[in-house]
Amino acid sequence: MTVELSPAEMQRVFLAVPAGVERMHLDVKHTAADSVARRFFIQAFTPSAESHQGRFKVDEVAWVDEGERFQMNIPVQAGGVTELALNQYFYSHGETALELDMQWVGVGAGHGTVTMEPNQGWLPVELNPTVDGEVNVETSLEQAVSVYLPKETTDFYDDERSVLPPTPRNPGPKKERRVRLSYALEFKKPMIAALLGQQDYDLSDGIRGGRVMAVHESGEVLYNQCPDGDRPIDFQKGKTTVIADFAAFRSGLVDTIKTLPLRVGQPIKPAKSLGVRPHFRGRFDGNTSSHLSLKAGRDVMLMLADTVVGAMAKLEPKPDYVVGEMTFSDDEENEIVSLPLRYFVGGIAVRRDESRSQTLAGERPQKRGGKAGGSDDRVETGVCT
Repeated sequence: MTVELSPAEMQRVFLAVPAGVERMHLDVKHTAADSVARRFFIQAFTPSAESHQGRFKVDEVAWVDEGERFQMNIPVQAGGVTELALNQYFYSHGETALELDMQWVGVGAGHGTVTMEPNQGWLPVELNPTVDGEVNVETSLEQAVSVYLPKETTDFYDDERSVLPPTPRNPGPKKERRVRLSYALEFKKPMIAALLGQQDYDLSDGIRGGRVMAVHESGEVLYNQCPDGDRPIDFQKGKTTVIADFAAFRSGLVDTIKTLPLRVGQPIKPAKSLGVRPHFRGRFDGNTSSHLSLKAGRDVMLMLADTVVGAMAKLEPKPDYVVGEMTFSDDEENEIVSLPLRYFVGGIAVRRDESRSQTLAGERPQKRGGKAGGSDDRVETGVCT
């Protein structure tokens, strides 16, 4: 596809995204009658009804000579419509054209959270690709999360500065109600961890606030700002009290606020990974491989093996779950899609007692009764087949 441009002019291209696709690789070549370098702005955007506007949006500013190329790796929403807005800057004079080479890329994994339950052993992950492709898959468990519920809650009305005046849609005035939550943490030894916030989803439509203050029993303030998973805290040995403040105009949200947990994330270094078997039939006797050759219309059932159960069971303090990512990429290490990965910690397997597996001296296995003149030598094993 070729798009012709003039200075300060924008051209828009709309593309229907096929099912089972997560990315569009866009190769752009600048062509013109002269050899002048020009500057372009390209924005790719796929609107989604229930997602943040920046989730499927990429901007690129490129200053390129005539004949040169540049590439974009664009996240898209399967089944949606992607808009490409192409603009030539007003000070880049002369008529020009951009040659667009588009390639749909995807594994058909969707965008849901991949969850492994305690001692599950194997976790199937279904892929439904609609395009061919060579894909690499990688799992990474990076943070152990402990969840704390509020120990004390207090709610009260704020002063006149937080009164919402009446409007045609909202009869008022309405007073904002504040809720203060107190969490009690205790660590047997110093630990570096981060506060991850109360939930993964956005609370801001009805609830505001969320600033927290962590105070050690010695009186030292360890933290005093909104939760930031990228800012670790040096928790000291002993008891720490965390205070969180929220506010809402809707009285019905007060009870919801009072149940919001505090999540503390401890980094796992080095990060752990799960074993990957490239197909269902090879989960027991196949080879572990992170490379997939996908064919359009052929479903794939990846099997993730719980190879870290022993290491996770030894984490201190014992987390409620572990979070990370399952990432699919092409052979040039361009990300296709990254899925949230959640691992619930189980227990260590009990060592087998070999002595009990041997038939005791003088004992013979029980046999099923057969027809007259014959016998059935099959041993009762208790296995469902």
